Amino acid sequence: MVLVRELERWGAAARMLRAVLFAVVLAGGVMAVQYRVADHTSLARLHEDLREQRVEAIVYRYEVHNGYYRLDVRWSTGPFSWWQFNEGGGIEVPQMIEDAFPEEYDAPLQGRTFERDLRTAIGDQDIDVRAASKMSIRSSDLPGSWFLRWETPFGWFQALVAVSALAMFGVMLACGGHRYANRWAWTWLFLSSPLGVLAYLYLERRPFPPVLPARAKPPIGGLTGFFLAFPAAIAFTFATAGLAHLIT
Repeated sequence: MVLVRELERWGAAARMLRAVLFAVVLAGGVMAVQYRVADHTSLARLHEDLREQRVEAIVYRYEVHNGYYRLDVRWSTGPFSWWQFNEGGGIEVPQMIEDAFPEEYDAPLQGRTFERDLRTAIGDQDIDVRAASKMSIRSSDLPGSWFLRWETPFGWFQALVAVSALAMFGVMLACGGHRYANRWAWTWLFLSSPLGVLAYLYLERRPFPPVLPARAKPPIGGLTGFFLAFPAAIAFTFATAGLAHLIT
């Protein structure tokens, strides 16, 4: 490929680009995992963090379904440090609330009270606060969801991660003769967790130099790659969550 030959001529610049992509994907993957497995705590912790001015972003959602309400709150004291509080899910909304706010039944009294108290606690602090959709506040099992979390307050960075991951996915599909895994295997690994992209950048180094010779062993096939994708995703999640728990 012409693109491969041109990148090989860049030498140090291409190696730097590989290092930058590695760092971006790793940071984005850790951020996505931290948002998904945020430590459970209480609203008292949120108000304490607000008083100490440690909060950078807050994402919350209220929903009412069949007479029951649920409150999900997540807040960040840094892009890699998330906390969460959940309430409801089996608590019936009193009929008086439905009667009082028939046109806004999706925002019951619990939601109004929380938002009012939250705005009061924030005061004049510059904090990104948003009422989020169900997809952004909850974890998603869709393939590739680790790099598609754009609705968080750090969505601009996740968008950069998504562009980087999708670009590497295109490169992987365009390049043949992989050393460690074929296209199908890399596809499953790419979609399951950041480890797939990181492993590709480190092991295959395509289309970045140096060009590595073929291996004696045949590359991993698609079926094997499919089954490897699950433990890879679990390993990355547990390693990231464990490290964050030790730090925080």
